[in-house]
Amino acid sequence: MDHPTPPTHGEDMTTTTDMIESHLAWMRAGGYARNTSDDARKLLYRCDTDLPAGLPIATGDELATFLATDGWSTQTRATYRQHLCRFYAWGVQDGWIDFDPSTGLRRPRVPAGLPRPATDEQVAACLDRAADPWRLHCVLAAYAGMRSFEIAAAGRDDFTQRRIRVHGKGGKVRLVPTDPYVWQAIAPLPAGPVAGSRDADWVSIRTAGYLRRRLHIPVSLHMLRHWYATTTLRVHRNLRVVQKLLGHSSPSTTAVYTEVTDEEMAEAVAGLPRLAGQQPVTGAGPRAGAPPAPPARHRR
Repeated sequence: MDHPTPPTHGEDMTTTTDMIESHLAWMRAGGYARNTSDDARKLLYRCDTDLPAGLPIATGDELATFLATDGWSTQTRATYRQHLCRFYAWGVQDGWIDFDPSTGLRRPRVPAGLPRPATDEQVAACLDRAADPWRLHCVLAAYAGMRSFEIAAAGRDDFTQRRIRVHGKGGKVRLVPTDPYVWQAIAPLPAGPVAGSRDADWVSIRTAGYLRRRLHIPVSLHMLRHWYATTTLRVHRNLRVVQKLLGHSSPSTTAVYTEVTDEEMAEAVAGLPRLAGQQPVTGAGPRAGAPPAPPARHRR
């Protein structure tokens, strides 16, 4: 397929727009989640506006300067780099451009995240005090582990009393058991989208704003999803099960969502076996801190 040569910045930008929209169509055809393509759209148009010569003929140095914008977290820079690398690699392969200027961009080192689960008291407050539709969003995040975009994409026919069909990242669908709280909230709803016509940003941002400003509960839907992950792991003690419930492709991602308490670590250490011939050190007998006596050797 032949494409016209992209214009320089300041000329007719129709071709640049066509290039971006063709890339987004390619992403949708490839099964990328809608929120991923929406994020790519916002970044690519912003990048085209901010770069000195525009997006199609940007240099590696210009992209590096753009990614060094003050105020962005390391995770944000890593995500933006991923969008740009995907865009330029596609542009070369599809014939829009001859050179990929993103090849020299260094991947930011993103530190391992820490779990941020809501507390039991915060979850209870959301269920007891929130009004719909905010309460429904909280229930689906805390008792089904659903992401904001999964809530926005869910239809009434995705729920039965036994299971939920969740439309996850990359077009992947997973089935999770229906908690009684979820069924109680979903059963009376009419056919159609359970969040109405709202998108993922509205579900996420508006719900968090309502909880924080109106109810003074400092949590987000993502923190409720973390609570779901941590709590189900405590109940089942199988990271693989929690991974499947959350729709993660890797257990390492699930581990970031799950918190281990001091009490659980103490319980794990206390459960170490007392081996034959070994006695724990106490204040009586041998001096405290001395190593235990070796087991007696038995003659054969």
